[in-house]
Amino acid sequence: MTQHDPQNAAPKSRRRTAVTVAWAFVIVVVIVLFLGAIATPKFVGVQCRSKQNAAKGLLRTLAVLHDEAAQRVPAGAPVVLDDEAMSALRRREGGSYVVALVRQGELVPVDPTDSQWREQPPSSLPAEVRAAATPDVLGMAIGNIDGDHEIDVWLVRVGGALEVISSDCAR
Repeated sequence: MTQHDPQNAAPKSRRRTAVTVAWAFVIVVVIVLFLGAIATPKFVGVQCRSKQNAAKGLLRTLAVLHDEAAQRVPAGAPVVLDDEAMSALRRREGGSYVVALVRQGELVPVDPTDSQWREQPPSSLPAEVRAAATPDVLGMAIGNIDGDHEIDVWLVRVGGALEVISSDCAR
């Protein structure tokens, strides 16, 4: 008859418990990684659309300021935004976009001191973006949301119509 040795039983039980805890930890880590893999692309998409909505809001502000300024000048006269309107745009500007007005077919930054504008001057923009600066365009919001080689470009036409030239958000 064999005797039960309580000293040998305790280490086996502790080892079994340690292995069970380790496997439970591995399973929890795998589940968290799996959920992160699902949630991350959705979060990036939501963040991208949020930044685009901020840029579109800024362009809508530009259209409203232009319409208000147009009411103060005679019909057919050129509309120029005054310092108050420009400072309102500068206060709203920010984030991932540079906002530029279109004047005589050229892009003029709302804030010329913006470091993004110095990093990507109008001459470095793709031809289709520069070509979109037609006389009926009030301004553009230009940005590189995710830091890749693609840029996100939105424009607002006289009358307030928004249009996307190129989108940096994954569809």
